Amino acid sequence: MWTGDETKAGSVMIDDVDTITASVAEAFNRQDAEGVASLYTEDAQVLPPDAPLVTGRQGLVAMLNATFAGGGQSIQLDTISTQKSGDLLLQVGRYVMGITASGQSFEDPGKFVSVYARQPDGGLLTTVTCFNRDATPRAGQMWPVRQNRTEDSLWLIRTVPPAGTLTARKLRSYDERQTTMQP
Repeated sequence: MWTGDETKAGSVMIDDVDTITASVAEAFNRQDAEGVASLYTEDAQVLPPDAPLVTGRQGLVAMLNATFAGGGQSIQLDTISTQKSGDLLLQVGRYVMGITASGQSFEDPGKFVSVYARQPDGGLLTTVTCFNRDATPRAGQMWPVRQNRTEDSLWLIRTVPPAGTLTARKLRSYDERQTTMQP
């Protein structure tokens, strides 16, 4: 795994990926679809969950505008790891999208993989991104409304209408337990 210690001229640098990742989040948080798309190659490919392949910057702009129209308000992106090969860099990360829809605000956590390619002018652009949610809600469920993080666990709290039942699911590595509580 590449750690970012490499300093050879022309190599893909982790600082570039950090800058692009921060710029994507800033543009998304401004609901600037063109700004996000400018950080992707003209022929970029995006693989969103439960949807067809999105190709090119204009396809990405259309997808993002639909996301904003559907309530996408904010995004937080965190890098877990990077790997380098030649002029390509692979980034694995987590995201949390803030959504407001039907008068309710909630978070949609997930993970992503992005591939960055060094361009002929020396710049770095995203060429492929694949992302998916940590969990898909069942019929009648809302997305997670709150995340509580502790040092060794993650709780996703869900409301399940119409009964108003709260479901808390503790995730610890691959071991999952589910507890249902009445309000």
